[in-house]
Amino acid sequence: MMIEIEDILIIGDELEKDALGGIKNRIDTCYFNMNEITNNTNLKQTYEINNLI
Repeated sequence: MMIEIEDILIIGDELEKDALGGIKNRIDTCYFNMNEITNNTNLKQTYEINNLI
């Protein structure tokens, strides 16, 4: 069984470190922005969450 890219979600709390690889490889990314920091980068994540509730 092969894992397809559309079956993967990368979750992280630092865009430059966690999401960059996913974004470059067209893998969906979820930015866990627990401090609600404004994204001042050119990186555009697929999803963004602020808490786990």
